[in-house]
Parts: sequence; C-alpha cells; structure tokens
Amino acid sequence: MNHRKMLLKEIYKNNKILFFVGMILSILNVGFSLLLSFLIQTIIDLATGTSLTPLYELIYGLLIIFGIYIIVAFLIAFLKPIYVQKGVRQFKNYIFSKLLNKSIYKFKKDGASVYISSLTNDVKVIEENYISNFFEFITYILLFIGALVMMLYYNYVLTIVGIVSSLLPFLVAIIYGGKLEKSEKEVSESNEKFLHFTKDTLSGFSVLKSFKAENRIMRLFKKENEKLEETKKVRSHKKEKLEAWSSILSCFSQMIVFIFGAYLAISGKGITAGTIMMFVQLMNYVTTPLILIPQLLATRRSALPLVDKIGKLLAEDETKECDKEKVELNKSITLSDVNFSYGENQVINNINYCFEMNKSYAIVGGSGSGKTTLFQLIMGIYDNYNGNILYDGKNLKDLDLESLYDVVSIVEQNVFVFDDTILNNITMYQEFDSTVLDNVINMSGLSKLVSEKGLDYYCGENGSNLSGGEKQRISIARSLLKNYRLLLMDEATSALDNETSMNIVDEILSIPNLLKIIITHNLNEKLLEKFDEIIVLKEGKIVEKGNFNDLMKENNIFASLYKVSQK
Repeated sequence: MNHRKMLLKEIYKNNKILFFVGMILSILNVGFSLLLSFLIQTIIDLATGTSLTPLYELIYGLLIIFGIYIIVAFLIAFLKPIYVQKGVRQFKNYIFSKLLNKSIYKFKKDGASVYISSLTNDVKVIEENYISNFFEFITYILLFIGALVMMLYYNYVLTIVGIVSSLLPFLVAIIYGGKLEKSEKEVSESNEKFLHFTKDTLSGFSVLKSFKAENRIMRLFKKENEKLEETKKVRSHKKEKLEAWSSILSCFSQMIVFIFGAYLAISGKGITAGTIMMFVQLMNYVTTPLILIPQLLATRRSALPLVDKIGKLLAEDETKECDKEKVELNKSITLSDVNFSYGENQVINNINYCFEMNKSYAIVGGSGSGKTTLFQLIMGIYDNYNGNILYDGKNLKDLDLESLYDVVSIVEQNVFVFDDTILNNITMYQEFDSTVLDNVINMSGLSKLVSEKGLDYYCGENGSNLSGGEKQRISIARSLLKNYRLLLMDEATSALDNETSMNIVDEILSIPNLLKIIITHNLNEKLLEKFDEIIVLKEGKIVEKGNFNDLMKENNIFASLYKVSQK
C-alpha cells in the first residue's frame, strides 16, 4: 500500500458508520430534490384545471414530504461535522505518530517549520478540499444521474438539447480545474516558506532587537508576506473566474431549454407548461453538477499532492529496523578512522579512540573543533560518515537506532523545557519510583527549586518561568532518571555557578556502571582532575589525550588553553 492510501485510510478508519449513514442521507436528499421537480410539474399542470381537490391532496402530501426532508437536512447538518472532525483528528494523529518515528538527523535537516506547515496549512487544505466536500461530491453525482434519467423519461429530444447546451460550462470547469490544482500547490509551498521565515525570525527575536535590525527584518517580512498573498490572490482569481463563467454559461443553457421547450409546446409535441418548468428545474440538477463536479474534482485533486507531500516527508527515512540487533553497551565505544563532513567542510578528521565503560572523559577544544559533532555521531544522528563507530564491537550502522536511546542519554547546552510541570519535564510523562526521583532531584541540584515551587509548578513555554540554570538542572535530572549506560553532556552546566557546577559534575562522575563523556569549557583544575582522561580536539582531530597532570607536564595545546582560561 502506497503512502497516499495509508494516509487517506486514516480518514475512514473507525469512521465507517458515519460514512455509510452520510451516504444514505445523501441519497434521500437527492430523492427529495428530484421529487420536488415532479411536484412543480404537477402543481403547474393542476393550475390549468378547475377542481381544487387534487391540489388539496397534493398539499397534504407536500407537508409530509417536507417534514421528512427537514429531518434529513438536520441530520446531515448534525452528522457531517462529526464525520469531518473525526476524520481530520485521526489523519493528524497518524501524521504526528509517524513524525515521532523520524530520526533526529532527518528532522533537523528538514526543519520544524516544514512539519508544522504540513500539520497546519496542508491539513487545513486537505480538510476543506478533500474531506469536507465528499458528501457534496456524491450528492451532485447522484443528482446528475437521477435528473438525467427523469429527463430522458419525459422527453429525450429536449434532454439532448439540454445536455449539448451544458457542454460549454462543463469544458470551462475542466480547463480551469487543472489551473486551480497548480495554484493550490503553489499556495502550499508559499505558506511553508512564509512559516519558516516567521518561525526563524521570532526564534532570534532577542538578537534582532539587540542589533536594532527591526527595519531590515520588517522589509524581509513584507517581501515574504507579499509573495504568499500574491499566490493566494492568483488562486482566488482563478476560482472567481471559474465561478463567473459557470454562472453565465449555466444561465445560457437554461434559456436554451426554455426556448426549445416553448417551441415544442407551441408545436403541439405533447409538452405541457408544467413539463417545461420541471425540465428547467431538472436542468439545474444537470448543469450544476456538470459545473461543480469538475470543480470539486479539481479541489479534491489539488489536495492529493499535499497528501503525497506529507507521505513523502514521513517516509523519506523510514527504515525497518525491527530485525536489527539492539544496541548494547557493556564494554566500550570504539571510533575507528571516523571522518565526517558538512558538505565540503570536514568537521571530524580521522578520529581513532576507545571510550571504556565506567570511565569518565572530558572533551575540550576551541569553538568549531568538532566536539558537538562528535557527540552527534556517537548518538547516531548522522549516518553519512566514513569509518566505524562500534558499540561493544558491533557497528552502529548495523544496529537498531531506536534501541540506542535506551542506552544513551545526552544533556545539551541549549535545553528545551516543555510548557508543563517540573515533574513531567523530568519524567517525560513516565512513572518512576519516588525514591529514584528524589535521588536525581538531589544529584541535579533541583532540591531548592522543588521545595520552593513544588513538582507541579508550570515551567512556561520553553521554560519561560525558569532561569537558565534551573532549566539545565531539569535537563540533567531528566538524563539521570533512567538507567542509561552512556551519558553525554555538552556544556550542560554552563548556566550554573562554579560551586553548583562542581557539585553536580562530582555527583555524576561518581555514578557507577556509567560511561561519562563531557564537553566542557570550564577548565577548572579541581574539576578536570576528576576525569580519567581529557581529550583535546582541534580542527576535528584528537591532538592530545591524557589526565590533567600529564597534559600539563607536556605543556602543549591543553596547557595553553588552561593558562588562557585562568587569566
């Protein structure tokens, strides 16, 4: 099953009863519309008679029919929003569940704005153009077939004239429908670019304010906004032109039926005034679907490229890893001849090293030396490197990367905190024993915050109610809570004072059965002496390694970095 079918299937899953009830109601709705045409003919023909009795009988029948029609109309009005809401909800839930299965590398490469645009703008178009108008589409098809059968039954010659006169608006609808599909896709792409620009700009709000770049950013915003609104205007023009031509040519078709019907009646061809009025009404049921069905088809088709786009986004790095061996770490992580580049820029240069279990390593080096990239390679975020990364002698590329997150935990410098309680941010919505929870709260230096504000305190959007240090403590507690085998810390205590930082790192280094690798710019002697080995990176290479005292005796790059940091 292709990705389009899988996505569209989610709309109807657990929604079939509402779907079939909607179909039955649509059929009844069409039946009442066709019956109305017959009643129009009967009323007009009765008007030429002299007895009121048939008219009274017809009125009684009309009251019953309209009573049923009102019930059907209200049922449709009640059930359709439920069907649409359920289908859209299931559709979005499926997309988000697949999104959560993506690799970190692929997610970062595409950018969050691409996925946000798909879940908002694209899903909205799919809802309006594909899901919401389904019963309307079915109703018009049934209406067209029913009206055509009735017209042929009453007078095939007038029917042929009516159909021929309807071909022109039908052709116009088909021609404009193709253009509309193209415009819908262009609007989606423009929406995506605009969202990306807006998200990127607002993420750097403090930077643009501090550099007083408001005017420049405003000009860029106006430019992006103009592009988006221009594509939307083009789409609107095409829609309006299609509707205008459809309306004009529909009136033209009706006039032809009127005139030809009058000619047949005057010529004594067995056509009554009531039959002509019924034909005009039925012609509406033929021409309107002929005009709107291509429009609805075009709008439904315009939604399908967006479904395909979402499917492609979700599937690009989808891999079947269930048969792969799970990652285990009991002995070591070995990097053998590892090289990695961002385009033409080589960031990791022929690294060979073995990190042994239960030991602690400090990684130091200047900005751009490859420290964070090395972490990302160990985390399996990138797979387009040369060489081998071995967990207990097994190549990371051959292992189930999903199981890697049961073994490895990383604490990054830029901490993300959810708009939720301190407790949920630490536990990530999982259940833990209170003793274990209390232990990591103490180890991460969170005891004071928890005692003052409580575990139920809301952190705000991205931790807006917390200080930078408090957010880092939450991130550290989060990483220590599960029984990981490897802890990677990337400047995780940079927002903390020296004493607090020392205490937390000291607690972490004392944890047994854990491999600790920590990137640090804090070249504090008491801190660095606690590590089994210090690794010095420069231009993606390991240029020095050893404990603090040995490296200081060598009086080389590390010693220079240390001396500079003490000034």
